[in-house]
Amino acid sequence: MGNKCRRRRYEGVWGVLYIFYLVGVGLNLTACWFLVKTIVAVVLGRPKPKHSEFTEALLSFLSPKVLEVETAPTNDGCIVLANHVNWSDFVIDICLVPRGVYVSRNVLKFLFFPGSIFRDLLFGDCIFFKRGNKESKPQLYKQVVDKVNEGRSVIVYPEGTRNPSRKKMNLKLGLVKLAFKVGAPVYVSMTSNKETICDEHRKLVTIGVEIRNKKSNLIKPGDYDGLDDFIAEVQREWDRLWDDIIIAPS
Repeated sequence: MGNKCRRRRYEGVWGVLYIFYLVGVGLNLTACWFLVKTIVAVVLGRPKPKHSEFTEALLSFLSPKVLEVETAPTNDGCIVLANHVNWSDFVIDICLVPRGVYVSRNVLKFLFFPGSIFRDLLFGDCIFFKRGNKESKPQLYKQVVDKVNEGRSVIVYPEGTRNPSRKKMNLKLGLVKLAFKVGAPVYVSMTSNKETICDEHRKLVTIGVEIRNKKSNLIKPGDYDGLDDFIAEVQREWDRLWDDIIIAPS
């Protein structure tokens, strides 16, 4: 995972163009290409491309130097809480979490069209929802539970918005509460230096950034007497990794 690509930076107009390239080619056309590869494989009777091959192809557009990736604490279906920083999240996090599935707003479904449709058809790795619409929550929750029951790792950004700073934000707990209700285990997956890879506001993209990923202990609802205790443990693990991977490197 990752490579020894020479570090280089795109800024200003070039930075904006690379962000469009990342979205248009990296996140969109790559999915289209894997659809073609899958069709060819089926016609020729060959093995179909794997999801891991697809995510590695996405990662090549940013080529981070991955210094550390901790092993996931479970191979079963679960909910994974990840730190949300910028556009690079949609390339990096799914490469660091086995059998990952993104939860994202509907607007990204249309932004990445038709790639968003193709990757879901091929790998089932996206759940889209209408943000701010309470009526859409039951359907979102059902999709999350279905993916967990399929043995997938559902990646959630509990901060609710991009946070490129080193200041912790309050976590939105809707899917954490759902995890407790349905008995789904939870862990935290936190990655350093994503703010260096992509900065939309400053129009900067840096290739070959060194990153580290650490994962928390597995937090099982059945180990806690009530929801409050479960949430408190989730928060403790989030805070521990935040201090270790986000604050400590400074």
